[in-house]
Amino acid sequence: MRRNKGITLISLAVTIAIILILATISVHTGIEAYKMMQVQNFVAEMKVIQARVNQVTEEYDSWKENGNTTKSLDDYIESTISGAQKCTGNFEGKVAFENIISELNNMSGISSWQRSSGVSDGGDSNISNYYYFTSETLKSGLGVKDIEDVHVIINFHTRNVIERDGVVDLTTKKKIYRQYDTSSGEQLIQ
Repeated sequence: MRRNKGITLISLAVTIAIILILATISVHTGIEAYKMMQVQNFVAEMKVIQARVNQVTEEYDSWKENGNTTKSLDDYIESTISGAQKCTGNFEGKVAFENIISELNNMSGISSWQRSSGVSDGGDSNISNYYYFTSETLKSGLGVKDIEDVHVIINFHTRNVIERDGVVDLTTKKKIYRQYDTSSGEQLIQ
């Protein structure tokens, strides 16, 4: 009687099946971790920008309280922040931002959003109330560093910061453009 000391075809197939199952689980976990990292990165970058916007607005309020009433907030922004581009003409991504604003304006239950009704200047729904910034102008004008490939519009009056590309929130599965609209984001304090 002859003894085979090799592996059988069935044991080889079972081993391959187990390896494929483990690989599938690993890939799925890796994809979920990557998506979670994207949301966390988005929130972190937006918090940094939001903190700087709050600081600029508070500097203006302090400056105004010290008797400097000759400049409006817009004049102050344009004279103190290099690269601040008012969203009145054409700029990169204008159509995308107009679509985002329209989408945000039509959402129900959105926090910290001033719709055009009842607000004399159109509030957050009027793109001309915003300033456009790229990564480069965020660095040079606002001093926000270590943020790459970001395009935002900022309404300094309401302190709203909207990012052009946004990110998909893992909890709601909806695309969001402001950090405080994520399930892990903090509410805007004005």
